[in-house]
Amino acid sequence: MGYIFAYLSPVLTHLVMSTYIPHKRRKSSTHHTTAEIPSFLENSPFFIPFSETHHSQTPKAAPRPTLSQLLRSRNTRRLLLFLAFAICLWYFMPRKGDISYDALGRWGLLRGGGAQCLYDPKARAEFPVATARSDSEPAKSIHGLDFKGLDFSGIDWARYAYVTYVTHKEVLCNALMMLESVKRLGSMAQRVMLIPDTEEFETEGYGSKSAVKDGLVKKLLGFAEKNYGVKLKRVRILNIKMNYQMWADSYTKLLALNMTEYDRIVVLDSDATLLQPMDELFLLPPATAAMPRAYWLETPTLASHIMLIQPSTAEYLRAQKAVAKAQLGTYDMEIINKLYGTSCIVLPHRPYALLTGEFRRPNDRHRQYLGGGEDWDAEKAKREAKLIHFSDHPMPKPWDEITLQDVAENTPKCGQEAVIGSDEPDACPNRKVWSALYREFRERRKLICELDSP
Repeated sequence: MGYIFAYLSPVLTHLVMSTYIPHKRRKSSTHHTTAEIPSFLENSPFFIPFSETHHSQTPKAAPRPTLSQLLRSRNTRRLLLFLAFAICLWYFMPRKGDISYDALGRWGLLRGGGAQCLYDPKARAEFPVATARSDSEPAKSIHGLDFKGLDFSGIDWARYAYVTYVTHKEVLCNALMMLESVKRLGSMAQRVMLIPDTEEFETEGYGSKSAVKDGLVKKLLGFAEKNYGVKLKRVRILNIKMNYQMWADSYTKLLALNMTEYDRIVVLDSDATLLQPMDELFLLPPATAAMPRAYWLETPTLASHIMLIQPSTAEYLRAQKAVAKAQLGTYDMEIINKLYGTSCIVLPHRPYALLTGEFRRPNDRHRQYLGGGEDWDAEKAKREAKLIHFSDHPMPKPWDEITLQDVAENTPKCGQEAVIGSDEPDACPNRKVWSALYREFRERRKLICELDSP
């Protein structure tokens, strides 16, 4: 028994030492050789021979990573993403000298917001070049656009039309005034008024009970046809129940998309005043829809108070579906932007989309309308404008009842442009132009419709 214990004791000691003290052996700079092992253990089955060659061998250095491995590494991917973000941030950052529209366009494109066609320089309307008729009658330029001397030969004007729409009798006179302006300014296109398919607007001899009872409708529809050559087209008013029913009725303008008897149509809201002819719009390259930018809004948006469209049954059906799905707060402008925000042609807001509210802004707050590098001139703005839209909230529309308080609270304030010591309207260009627009509208309303404004 003692012999067996004496034999196994060194073996157990070796096993214990190798199990519990492995780190010391690996950290030692010297290694035990077989000469240091007792002779009786050299051939023992319990002893694992020690390889000095194996333990003394220096570990090989790791191979250098390849370019492919470097590119696939996590740190490299993070670095590349950071650099890409920094470059995009630098590129889209508004720079000194940018006009607000271009800067907003780059940021809007980055966010994917607004009408995308407004970001595309190729979507901007390209008007034909006008030539002078004679040395004494040079081509007329408005904000860099030449219109006088355009060649309209060869155009079948029966295929082109100006269209306005009426949703109730209170705006019938406005629509008539718009089409009167179209004729008076010498347009060669057709003039069409969309009227409700109701007894109140019955045109057959103007003899319906409602028309006889309400002589206003009878009189104005007669003026439209006899005096101004307007074609009356009866339609079913497109609307849905909304908090602001006046805007909900404006879906009716989308019915013009179904007027396939015309090649191109200019659709006009009636709460505006037309100052110059716009037949040049019909010469633009083919496009399903063309509209100006709503420059007064921060989000890039197409304005819908003037639209150049190519009627199409397919487009009309698209519009019908959009109206059917409209929710609270979705009106004609929102639908137009949804339908054509990625494919439209952009008309210049100068001279097609000036708001009366622009004349109420301080002289240093016209950057959205003017762009950069130009000073505001109220009289020049009116001279170059072809269409001015009455949009002056909270100022009532010019055909509504306007109180002295409305005028006092909303009349443009005279700033640095006013003549010192003078309270006359002429001393303040903004006030002069703004007041004249409202006054002239009311005067024309009385002249054309024989109606006094409230």
